[in-house]
Amino acid sequence: MPDWIFWVGGFLALACLGAYGAAQRAKQAASLAERLGLRFIGSGGYDLVGPFALLGHPHTIAPGIANVARGERGGVELTLFDYSTESNDFTSVVLRAAGLDLPHVAVQPPSMVALNGRPVVRPRLSTPFEFAERPAFKSLYWATAERPTDREVFTPALLDQLEREPGIYLETLGDRVLVSKTRLKPDRRSRLLTDDEVPAFLDEAMALFKLVAVRRGWTPAT
Repeated sequence: MPDWIFWVGGFLALACLGAYGAAQRAKQAASLAERLGLRFIGSGGYDLVGPFALLGHPHTIAPGIANVARGERGGVELTLFDYSTESNDFTSVVLRAAGLDLPHVAVQPPSMVALNGRPVVRPRLSTPFEFAERPAFKSLYWATAERPTDREVFTPALLDQLEREPGIYLETLGDRVLVSKTRLKPDRRSRLLTDDEVPAFLDEAMALFKLVAVRRGWTPAT
């Protein structure tokens, strides 16, 4: 029997295992969405979540977005999803409020680890800002903006919140705010949050949303 048959068989077995794992993850995500009062949508792309640089836009044609669920909280549209890239997985949420007009800024940890163990630097909007009063901040995060004048988004309150919770990915763009969270495994790659961790993550994401949105005139629903 030719050797190539064993190679093909191995690839098919891996593909089947991957498909099975994806199906099981989809079931888990659908169940969680129901518990959270969200509507499970399934697969999606930039059309559902928005053209965020931290999700690879515009360089990635097929972003690693899966298990999308959508709902509403306090007058804010909430889109929860899995995001995967370079063997790292992130629980992510986009919060959207009609009429909101935020500048394009992003905050992210400096790097993460790929499958080969090398650090992977995510896309950034500019040279990271220095905050003279917070010399240790740059070791936790890169804060960048499409325009230098937009750095005013990085208020002391926002920087305080980020420093309290290392591992946040935050991007604001028009009427949307993207928040992702890292939870590192022993191999230094990021995993999805557990179902029990997601409610607290959504509360944290909403708090970050309010810190940037209220300054632009948004008011919470009563």
